[in-house]
Amino acid sequence: PKMSPSELRRKYLRNLQLHDWFPALTPRLSPLLAPNLLKDETAVPRCPNAWRDWFELFVSHPECPGFPFLHRDACHVHAAATQIVGVKRWLLFPPETAPFLYASGPTGSRSSIKREFLETLFEPAIPLRTIHEYPLIANVGASRIVCDVGPHETIVVPADWWHAARAADADAVFDENETRGRDK
Repeated sequence: PKMSPSELRRKYLRNLQLHDWFPALTPRLSPLLAPNLLKDETAVPRCPNAWRDWFELFVSHPECPGFPFLHRDACHVHAAATQIVGVKRWLLFPPETAPFLYASGPTGSRSSIKREFLETLFEPAIPLRTIHEYPLIANVGASRIVCDVGPHETIVVPADWWHAARAADADAVFDENETRGRDK
């Protein structure tokens, strides 16, 4: 069934594996990017095959429910997100702030901070109502980074950095995830 424009704006197409959706593109991208330890089955034997060429497409709109959410990426990967169209505002926290970000879930890689309060963390100063609801967040101090990424710009999110991103308008992002070992 055909969706209306308002229904489409509420969809968040994320983690679309390029090798599934655009199979001819993946072999052309691999040589352009840095060596990825995930491709080496001897170095990383227990890894889903989809992650060996971890290129993803994200398409979103500001009206998407459940977006943004604060998290750190699985498998200690570095992520390089290149904005294709639109503008996205990014929020980043270094790994040492993890104790103050209300980690939850079986892997502790997603924050339990509710969206209404997470939205306030994109602002220059954290409002008192957010600190009242989540008092540990006051400990992140000046380590929080907020920046806008526009078309043809790339942001690199290092392994274990907590992050969230929100679309300023309809947008599309190409993302490449890799690992070179935890010491690099």
